[in-house]
Formats: sequence, C-alpha cells, structure tokens
Amino acid sequence: MKYLNYFSLKKNLRLSDTKKISLNNPKKKVKFKVFFIVKDEIVFKNNNILFYETDNLTSNFLIKKELSLVARKEKEVYVSCDLSFERLRDAKIFYSIVFVNIRNALFSLDNNLAAIIASGYQLIQWKKNNIFCGKCGSKNIFFTSENTLICQKDDCKTRHFPRINPTVIMNITYKQKILLARNSNWKENLYSCLAGFCELNESAEEAVERETFEETGIRIKKINYVFSQSWPFQNNLMLGFEAEAKRPDLIVNKQEIEDARWFSYNELISFVNDKKLILPAKYSIARNLIYLWEKKMLKIPKFISWIRTKNFYFFRKKAKFFYRGFNIIIFWMTFYINIKLCGRKRSI
Repeated sequence: MKYLNYFSLKKNLRLSDTKKISLNNPKKKVKFKVFFIVKDEIVFKNNNILFYETDNLTSNFLIKKELSLVARKEKEVYVSCDLSFERLRDAKIFYSIVFVNIRNALFSLDNNLAAIIASGYQLIQWKKNNIFCGKCGSKNIFFTSENTLICQKDDCKTRHFPRINPTVIMNITYKQKILLARNSNWKENLYSCLAGFCELNESAEEAVERETFEETGIRIKKINYVFSQSWPFQNNLMLGFEAEAKRPDLIVNKQEIEDARWFSYNELISFVNDKKLILPAKYSIARNLIYLWEKKMLKIPKFISWIRTKNFYFFRKKAKFFYRGFNIIIFWMTFYINIKLCGRKRSI
C-alpha cells in the first residue's frame, strides 16, 4: 500500500494555524512559494514547477482573492494561485513557460510535492464551484488567511468550508476471480474496480451493496472496509471495501458502465502482459485494491485454487455421493451385526 497516501498532506506540512500567518509578512518570518494553476493545467518552467518566491503576498502583481494558503514546511509557506491566460502577460516570470495537465503533472512528482499541488488544486476548484452562497444566493468572499468563503450579505454572513465527497470503491470477488469494469469514456482496455458516490442517509456499506447491484446485478456478502484515499480531481474521499459475490451471473447496466468481467489471477496477468488489459495507475486506490487481491491469490496453493475454481462443483458432487454411500454401508453393516447377534442369542 505504498501509494495510498500519495495525495494526502503529511502532518508536518499541514497548515492548522493559517490565521497566524500574515500575508504581508512584516518580520519576514516565512518565505512564500507561489505556484500557478490555469484552469486544469499547472505552470512549468525549465522542466520544473514554477515557484514564485516572495516575502510579501500583498505588494506584487498577485491579487489576494486568487491565493490559497496550502502547506507549510519549516519557514516556507506554499501558496496556490488561480490565474487566467490574460493575467499571465502581466509579469516577466511567465516568459518561456509551459502548461502541463494537472493530472499528468501530479503523477510525475514526489509524494510531498504532489500532495501540496493537489491540495492547492482542490481549493481552487472548491472556490470556483462555490462563488455564490448556497443559503441566500449572494456572492461569497474568499478569506485567504483562513481558506474559507464568507457570504458578503450583512444579514447572512454564512461561512463555507472546503467539502469532500465520500465515495465508495470496492473489490468484488467470487471464489478466485475479481470483478472489474470500465466506462465508455475511458481509454481502450482500461478496467477498474466498481465505484460510486454515497447517497443521502446511506452508510458506506449500503452504498457498496447498492452500487454493485445497480451496475452489475450482483448481490454481495461479507462487506469489509479496507483503506481510504484522498482523490483530488473531484474532491473525493475514496473509501475502499472488499466483498464477496453470492453468484457470478452478471447483468451489466449499460447506462452506468460499458462492460464488466470476471478475471482469474492468471487471466489478469496474461492480459496485462499482452496489453489486452490496462489497470489503473499505481497511485490510485483502485490499483491498490487489485494489488491486495493479487497478494492473496499468491498465498493460495495451486491445488487449492484449482479445486475452488474449475473443479469445485465436481468435487462437491463427488463428496455428496461418497458421503451417502458411506452412510449406506454403515447402515447395512449395523443391520448385519444385529442379525448375527440375534442369531447367537437364540442358539444359546
């Protein structure tokens, strides 16, 4: 589970005291490192993320409302800045820059830096999606020092905090096979675990059961929580589960997913090696759930695995036959012994 916390800020980076950080930094106690996000892209320069370093966030070309305090590492404070293409022309530091898709960029960074950039991106997306107050409809004002949105209407003043969306993702198995599915908008041959959002007044376990049945028609049992992961692209908190299918018969809901299939361990490895199957990125919780199942399969002796999959039904039928035969033999042996004993008593 090496990559599970890839997008999570570590304790030593978290900004729990943002109110205490002064943006104009009069005593120069900290250095601000600003990175820039334009829509769904991050600004690179010379093959690295462009960081604009300053002691004062209020005395340069930066606009206060565009900034979000993200993380702190000793005397360095990381700040995300949401810019438009037009604003990039205002400063010389933006000469010879390159725009890189945020998703591709995150997967190429080390753990700590990826978590910092992901947190900044999530804050920016949250601000864009909450321009107006959900209570009265007035415009919200962003407070950089607190990373909160506050309604500007005097008789409302509702405070809005960053939200996450609880989402379940599940590793469904049947005997020695795993269930993987794909959506129509994914790249060809990419398969992953089933997933879905938790609904109102629904527990995570109930969401696992409902989503599995809605998408594949599978009824499940033995639902167990495994681990979680922060996923920045939709502000999701992914809750990973594993469960067992009661029956293997699939009824794929084409309105929800494009395809769903059962894979044995050998099939999975073979298809991946032949490039007939693509698994999720190693940083995703889906890949970690699949990896966990692979480890379990490797621990099962081949003979036991063979019995449980292809020939389990055959052995079960044979076992019933031998059990009944054994009972019949015991019955006739008991009957024979009783007859013999009765015969001896009469002769005496």
